[in-house]
Amino acid sequence: MIVLGIGGFMHDYNCCLVDSDRGRLAMSEAERLSRRKHHVIREGEDILAPVRRCCDDLGLRLKDIDTVAFGHTDAFACKDWIAREFPKCETVSVDHHVCHAAAGFYTSPYDDALVVSLDGFGDGSSGLVAHGRGTQCEELERISEADSIGLEYLRATVHLGLGGYGSEGKTQGLAPYGEPVVFEDYMNEITILPEGNIRLSPKLRNESSRLAEEGGYLNSQLLMNAFLNAYCPRRIDPEPLEEVHMNLAASVQKVLDHVAAELCAIGRKRTGS
Repeated sequence: MIVLGIGGFMHDYNCCLVDSDRGRLAMSEAERLSRRKHHVIREGEDILAPVRRCCDDLGLRLKDIDTVAFGHTDAFACKDWIAREFPKCETVSVDHHVCHAAAGFYTSPYDDALVVSLDGFGDGSSGLVAHGRGTQCEELERISEADSIGLEYLRATVHLGLGGYGSEGKTQGLAPYGEPVVFEDYMNEITILPEGNIRLSPKLRNESSRLAEEGGYLNSQLLMNAFLNAYCPRRIDPEPLEEVHMNLAASVQKVLDHVAAELCAIGRKRTGS
């Protein structure tokens, strides 16, 4: 069977082609072909370019593909564009965070493992806690889109004037230069639930539904909240990076580290894995 897995409908469009009969696979990221960083799909372009690259690598043709698996259940228009190119194929849509969990568990060396996915958002949620055993991956907790710790990290990145989506590594790099002076204030706005879920306060939440539109994830104007605005004015590049910015980076990094570690600790107790 030839299976095409395809995703990145908001950013970083990509695909993977699996020839299960011969135990071969190929993958391709569209940005490597278009030279557009974090390649966002545009109507009218050759949407199958990365798929053709994978076919070429495996010596296959588009018509050899049996199944197309989308890494999102949301109704992106581009999914219809792609499906029209494969009218005889079975198409399936897989939940975004189930994809992340599966990618972690099924490529790991473990037969029994706790699996935690923390993301910005996708398919209406922002994370997943699961228990992987054998060929099964059982969902234990699902973190809502409104309670996204990944999206809060991105909001802080934008507030620091370091860029939008894809610039979070700059916040991580800036963090060691500061002190986490607002860590406690931050955590006062975050509740870690005993079952292994999180809740953000209204100060941290903000509209994110429009971010889920294709390409909207790159719209930095939607990435703000009351907590960040109260801490310091939003930095606009090329304003200098000051101690207050370094301290915010250190604080949000410690928050992310702490929340992730707590969810893993709770999950370990729940699963014994």
